[in-house]
Amino acid sequence: MMTLDLKAGFEALACEDNLHRIHALLTELDLDHGYSSQSDFQDSLENAIQSLQQHGVLSAYQQACVLLSYYVGEVDFKQFFEVLLSPQALVAQCVQLALNRGVPPTAYQHLHKTLAGVGRVDQAWLELQAEPDLLQGLRAHVPGQFLLEVACNHEGVIDPVVCSEFNTQANIFRSETGFQHKLFGKFTPEKLLAQMCEQAISNDPWIVSPNPIVERCELGINQGTNQGSGFKPMQQLEVVDARTARVQYGQRAFEWTNAAIRQVESAWHGVDHLNDAGVRVAKPFMHVDFDLHAGWRKATGIGAPVEFVSTGITTLHLPAGALQWHAHFLHAGVLVNLTIQAARDVCIDWNLYDARPAGQLPFGEPLLICQQTVPLKIQLSPVVCVGRPLLNLRNQNAGEMTFTLLTKIDPEFHRLDAELTLSHSELVCQWQAFDPLCGIASKSWALLPASTLMQWELIHG
Repeated sequence: MMTLDLKAGFEALACEDNLHRIHALLTELDLDHGYSSQSDFQDSLENAIQSLQQHGVLSAYQQACVLLSYYVGEVDFKQFFEVLLSPQALVAQCVQLALNRGVPPTAYQHLHKTLAGVGRVDQAWLELQAEPDLLQGLRAHVPGQFLLEVACNHEGVIDPVVCSEFNTQANIFRSETGFQHKLFGKFTPEKLLAQMCEQAISNDPWIVSPNPIVERCELGINQGTNQGSGFKPMQQLEVVDARTARVQYGQRAFEWTNAAIRQVESAWHGVDHLNDAGVRVAKPFMHVDFDLHAGWRKATGIGAPVEFVSTGITTLHLPAGALQWHAHFLHAGVLVNLTIQAARDVCIDWNLYDARPAGQLPFGEPLLICQQTVPLKIQLSPVVCVGRPLLNLRNQNAGEMTFTLLTKIDPEFHRLDAELTLSHSELVCQWQAFDPLCGIASKSWALLPASTLMQWELIHG
């Protein structure tokens, strides 16, 4: 009868036996790398095996494949823990990367011959059915090729570490658009990619690539007598636009143009019955904090799409009297002063976020919209005269002022921009007069139609 203590003892012995077995195999395969002669090799191997067990890699054969890739091919298997790959996918990725870095397939064949029937590392008995050769599965799934995403900007490859994953046996580089070059001397894959990126990716980070994959290339071997004849692809590359566009400033003072001020004053002067009409616009008008990041980003999770992500914050500070319409008019011999301005100081906070998958970027249409309205208060100050009407307001709300922030991509040049627009609704004055002779009279006076007052570009000035 198998007790829990006895079972735990068997498992501990099996794990210890697995450690010794893999230690012996990796030492046997250490021909010229020297990892097995390092003083910390035993501890490093034990920690690596524990990490693999914790992430579900429990087959002795699969553990040995990952560890060979780690010590000989210098493949960091722990990077795959973060993307939550299945144990089988993790092993396949490690082996494929190691093969592309020159680890001989015969080493993996030796591991399969030795360990394919051993089974789980914590089992003290053999598997009845041997595991299939991992190389056979890789060849069936990806016939002699490996797809590699290469993050680039206008200058070329961003992370030089990825260059170590290029197939070293290839002698021809060619792109989907027809560019082809022989690999020799200074004409390395990264050098040719840099030449391609200079043409395919803009130096201006605000010019958006319509698709995150700007080019597809292949590394291969020319098996014919002429260049390009008998080309055998060995590795596929996808050049991904990984530029980040960012603008950031705090407490920047925003002002109105003289032309915008003249336009607003002209409309206000044209209102019937108003005298000495004027518009006061403070200098500076308001202060703005603005921080925006934009670019193609890979969403989290297995199989997640690459998205064009815009994220940031915007804060607006506007004193109540920064914009003020003022005038006076006469009613039945009574002089009345009129003022319209924001009801209170304005502070607006927006959190900006938008994510669009490839193929869903709206060129020429708003990408992200934030909007907030601010009430406009009207004040009447009549001169009190004996025997004359007394005027007051029936509604202190004259309308509202609207701030609108939107980002959009120019359809012609594909340039991302952010615009802040200030507008107002129809402005109305509703008042009533108490006349000692005629009684109460009410009036609603349409002062100004809805209008756009000012527009600022937040990114490009």
